[in-house]
Amino acid sequence: MTSQTHLPIVSLSFSLADDPRTHIKEWHEDLCAKAYGLCPQWDITGAITLIADDAYWNAMPGHITTPAAPGRPAVYKARPDFTPPVALDPAATPVDLANWRLEMDMHFAYAMASKALATAILDSLGESNKAALKVAFHPRPLHFLTPLEMVDEMIRKHAALTGPDLQKLRAPLHEPLLAIADLEKHMTSFHLASIKLSATGHGEDAYRYFEWFKETVKGFPLIATTMVGYYAVQPLVAQQNIITLFAYLAPQCTHLIEQTGTAPFSGGAQHPNPNPNRRKKQPKGKKQDTATWGNWQSSAAPGHFAGAGFQAQTPPTFLYSDCEAEYVAEIQQLRTMLAAPNTANNAFFMQ
Repeated sequence: MTSQTHLPIVSLSFSLADDPRTHIKEWHEDLCAKAYGLCPQWDITGAITLIADDAYWNAMPGHITTPAAPGRPAVYKARPDFTPPVALDPAATPVDLANWRLEMDMHFAYAMASKALATAILDSLGESNKAALKVAFHPRPLHFLTPLEMVDEMIRKHAALTGPDLQKLRAPLHEPLLAIADLEKHMTSFHLASIKLSATGHGEDAYRYFEWFKETVKGFPLIATTMVGYYAVQPLVAQQNIITLFAYLAPQCTHLIEQTGTAPFSGGAQHPNPNPNRRKKQPKGKKQDTATWGNWQSSAAPGHFAGAGFQAQTPPTFLYSDCEAEYVAEIQQLRTMLAAPNTANNAFFMQ
């Protein structure tokens, strides 16, 4: 036989040891991808048949061989048959011997793949999930369970979503765009998050996703300006969704980055002032311009001269000062003396 004699190595990128409800979907997708890479010489789907229930198998692309018709159910692709062949007849021909060897090779390949997948699944479950499997399949030992049995039990146990699970799925749909340079990546992440949420049966309608995306980019007026053209092309609410919006924005990403000038990684973002009444901080080493009795007459606006005296500039208000009334009275007295026609008083004052 030409089959490999060692167990293939399968390592999963996701674990169900912690927060399994959040990771169950990614865990299952990763497991299917690893199974797809096993036994490719025997079937185009690899070893997915070892972990796929009938619903998953029938939903795979190309597996409907005859569509359903009135009074006739759909016909689906048959799973690969890797059962071991019967014992070879001593009088078998060389052709029979060659076919028998092929069947044995196929059986051996799938048996090794099943062991590898079962080992990888157990390694990714954590102690709590292993205990759950022991209870569910008692008295059978864990190493006697098939990959499909373990997968079905984990999906049954963790696939039902709770309120906090839905909040975690919705969280990426409310993350704001941080830079114009990340717009294309932001659109891809948002689209994927909307697909995941909709797959749970708790998704939103197309226009709600459209509104949520606009909220994530509202800090960039440049994008809002660009969307004027989108509204001209898609004026109806029924036409406005993330599919048509992303198709409109994707070709313009490079142009939007160029429009941000020298700051494509933060350009255009506007952030509201959390405390608009707070006084601006003065640059270090620069004194704030404050009016005092020592400098109020040296302001940028010069005093107006009239005759021999000058028109006094109005001094600043000295809040909370006990001398305020006294200072104001003295200034008024000076103004009166300057305006009086008595030349003697003026001459005395000018000395």
